[in-house]
Amino acid sequence: EEMIADTVRTNGYKQAILHNRCALQGLTVLDVGAGTGILSVFCVQAGATRVYAVEASAVSQLASHVVTLNGMDNKVKVLNSPVESAEIPEQVDAIVSEWMGYALMYESMLPSVIYARDKWLKPGGIILPSAADLFIAPINDRVVESRLDFWNEVKGLYGVDMSCMRPFAHSCIMNKEMAVNLLSPEDVLSFPVRFASLDLNVCTQEEVRNLHGS
Repeated sequence: EEMIADTVRTNGYKQAILHNRCALQGLTVLDVGAGTGILSVFCVQAGATRVYAVEASAVSQLASHVVTLNGMDNKVKVLNSPVESAEIPEQVDAIVSEWMGYALMYESMLPSVIYARDKWLKPGGIILPSAADLFIAPINDRVVESRLDFWNEVKGLYGVDMSCMRPFAHSCIMNKEMAVNLLSPEDVLSFPVRFASLDLNVCTQEEVRNLHGS
């Protein structure tokens, strides 16, 4: 629900697929991590003749229902399997995947996309998306500031000075793995700077591991 309700992302994928109609017309597509199958449906709408929708989780059963409901059983084959162990009987002309995690690489499926590319994509085949850039910018996180300021306010609340807790609280808050927060424009303190780029046509598993580790 969260992913499909993200209209910017979902429409971005839809437009990218439909705008590549000429590249997909009459061809075979592999959808890596197909989820509910919506990208596979977009590919058929763009003219793909056959789509292999590979999904490792039980959501693949729902993808089959979506495919049936849209009258595409004869064009979309849903495979309940990790892509690394999927049995795909032919090379494909294109790969599509919604592989991106938070901050692009957090819990991303890019290694599976690269595996699929190296094993099943025909020479000269296309990948959607084909490239990705990572940008970084300093921000003022008002939620973090409020949580840190709390320790200066404890004395006023209970008569006990606990301001010494602030450095420890700072280390706990800043060391958490990932946070997704809404920001207002004035909280962005400088222009973003690109610090990494990926070309999915040629990037390697080692490059992805190095980027993920950074």
